[in-house]
Amino acid sequence: MLDPSSEQKKVRYDRLLADANEVFDLWWLNEELTELLFNESKFGFNGFVSWHRSWFEDAELYFASQYLLAYHDAQCEIAAIVDEEMPRDYYEERLKEDLWAFVSTELGKAWRATKQTDEAVNRTHRWKISAKYIFSQHRLGKDDDVNAFLHLLHRVAIVNDVLNHRGKRHGLVYSKRKEGASDMDPITAFCEHVKNIVKAFAQHNGEVINTNAKGVAGQYTFDVDADSFCLMMNELRTNYDYRLNDYLKGRDAEGAKQMTLVCPFIGYALSLNIINTPQLQKTDLEPVLLRFYPGSKSIKNKLSFRSGLPAEEHLFSMVETLLKQYRKK
Repeated sequence: MLDPSSEQKKVRYDRLLADANEVFDLWWLNEELTELLFNESKFGFNGFVSWHRSWFEDAELYFASQYLLAYHDAQCEIAAIVDEEMPRDYYEERLKEDLWAFVSTELGKAWRATKQTDEAVNRTHRWKISAKYIFSQHRLGKDDDVNAFLHLLHRVAIVNDVLNHRGKRHGLVYSKRKEGASDMDPITAFCEHVKNIVKAFAQHNGEVINTNAKGVAGQYTFDVDADSFCLMMNELRTNYDYRLNDYLKGRDAEGAKQMTLVCPFIGYALSLNIINTPQLQKTDLEPVLLRFYPGSKSIKNKLSFRSGLPAEEHLFSMVETLLKQYRKK
């Protein structure tokens, strides 16, 4: 399958395969393009004609229309092969083959892959860059290439969703898990993981930390109330699991412990200064975080990351409400 002489292609293939769970989790794009296209629709025959014509005159509308039109055939193709009795290896190999085909096309090389956890404004900016290039191929009369690429993009995204237990989005069910994967449900895995991290922070309570923020020397006493945080998490897990489910977006137990989900959640809880000393510095949390995510670069910056997605906003708002209830008086 792989051409060893294509080193650049191989590098891109390996990078995309490693991040496939996030960079091909494209449901957000389906929804965003649907909203864009149908906000442009007009009623009446003349309005319909004008609307349809606009698809081929504007890069973003062209991309949105052709992308959405390509979905049905790709979904039918994958639906025909999804079978609970088939081993995961079959679908993993299918994903790899399609991904290699993806990076082997000119359009695949130009596609600006973006993780669904990236900030919404950045995701939108990147698909619009891709749309401009795809539109340029349309202007060159390469509509067949465009349609084939978008069909392939959907196939990759759908198989990726099936393997990561998000197949219900597409009316597909496949429950086999990766060999060696945890039997713990994702919500419990996430809650236990963040609790363990915060409890690890609390082991440093009482330590005097020297600071030099903006060149001004100072110190503070480290304090994180892990007990109140854990009580909050138990309440969240028991009564507001639907908020956590939306935030985790269909990940399995291992995926739920990803740094890109865990660090922003913990970072937000601590930024409220409800269960910790206000002087707490992100850089002072880094040594503990690196025990859970060894080798990660700029890990403290992940504590401040916000995706801007509604699921995140709703969950974080609930965290603030519950922390105020459970903080020690």
